[in-house]
Amino acid sequence: MVAACPFPANRGTPSRILRMAEAVSELGHGVFVVTYHFGTDTTTNLDIQRIPRVPYENFSPGPTMTKLAILDPLLFAKLLRVVRSKKIDLIHAHHFEGALIGYMVRKLTGIKVIYDAHTTLEGELASYSFIRMKVLEQFLDKNVPKWADHVIAVSETLEAFFRGNGVENVDVIPTGVNSDHFEGADQNAIRDRYKLNGKLIVMYTGSMASFQGVEYLIEAMRRVFEKRQDVVLFLVTNSSAESYEKIFSKKDIADRIIIASDQPYHDVPLFLASADVVVNPRIECPGMPQKLTNYMAARKAIVSFEGSAKLLENNVNGLVVENGNTAAMADSIITLLENREYREKLGENARSAVIGRYDWKILCQRIEEIYFKLLGL
Repeated sequence: MVAACPFPANRGTPSRILRMAEAVSELGHGVFVVTYHFGTDTTTNLDIQRIPRVPYENFSPGPTMTKLAILDPLLFAKLLRVVRSKKIDLIHAHHFEGALIGYMVRKLTGIKVIYDAHTTLEGELASYSFIRMKVLEQFLDKNVPKWADHVIAVSETLEAFFRGNGVENVDVIPTGVNSDHFEGADQNAIRDRYKLNGKLIVMYTGSMASFQGVEYLIEAMRRVFEKRQDVVLFLVTNSSAESYEKIFSKKDIADRIIIASDQPYHDVPLFLASADVVVNPRIECPGMPQKLTNYMAARKAIVSFEGSAKLLENNVNGLVVENGNTAAMADSIITLLENREYREKLGENARSAVIGRYDWKILCQRIEEIYFKLLGL
C-alpha cells in the first residue's frame, strides 16, 4: 500500500490506510506500507517501509512543494525497491500522489495498480493555499482513475463521478471502523488528565484544514458558550491550530477551548470516551469522513452539517443541520448537552448503524475479492 502522507496519523487518509492494511494482513496477506519518514504512532504490527529521513515533518494535509519535489520522488524510489525486493503482487495506491507514484512503478515492473480514491483533486485543492491550475486538476480528476487497473471509491458520490467520466472498473468500499477498539475505553482518563471533571465536553477529532469547517464550529461554540458556562470544546488533532488562535481571542473563547495535538491514532477511542457530544462541521464531502465512523462506533451523539452527514439519519442516529447554519448547530449541541437520555439513545443507534456493515474485517473481504480478480485467482 502506498501512503503519500504521515503514517500513522490522526486524520482520514492515514487512518483509512492503517485500518485497511491491518485488516487485509489479518486475512493472511503480506502487506507492506510504503510511506513518508514520519508519523505519530508505530504500535501497529504492519511492515512499514519508510523513505530516508529528511528535515520535514509537516502533519498538515494537502500538497506542499517539499512533498512534491523531495518526499514523493523518494517515495517512488522506495516503492520501486520494495516491489522488486519483496516480490509484490499488487500495488494498492491511496489518493492522487500514491496513484501517480504507483503508475510510474508499474511502467518499470508491470505490477498492477489499484487506485483507492478518497476525494476529487479539484475539490480538495480548493481548501488549500497552494498553486491552483484548474485545467490540470480537472484533467487528473478525469484521467487518474482511468489509468488504474481497478478503482476503489470511498462513496457512491465518487463512484458516480468516475462512471460519469467513463470509468467502469470501480467498486465502492466505504471508510470502515474497528468497532472493538471503541469498547471499554475509560471514560474518566482524559477528564482526569485535563482536569475536566464536572465539565460537559464537545469534541472534534481530525484535521484543522479549512475544508473541515472548523470556523463554523468555532462560531457555533461561541453561541453555546454564551448559554452554558460548564462546556468546553476539545480539539483532538495532528494539525496546527495556530491559524485559529486569533479567532479564539477575537471571540473571547480561548479559555474554553482545549487542543490536544500530535496524539497517536490508537488513543482516539480514549479521547472519544470522554466526550458528551461530538461534531462534524464539514459542509461538503464527496468521500466518507473517517471521524464519522469513529464517532458512531464510540456510541457518541453526533451533530453534523448535512453536506458530510454520510450514514446519519436526523433524529435517529444523530442530529443533521443545514450547511453553514451555526445557530442551528449550536442549538442542536445544547439540546444534546441538556438531555443525557436523548444523546445516549442517538449514540446507541449510531453504533448499531456501523456494526457489521462497516467493520473493516468485512469490508476487506470485498477488497480481497478485487485482489484475486486482478490476479486471475
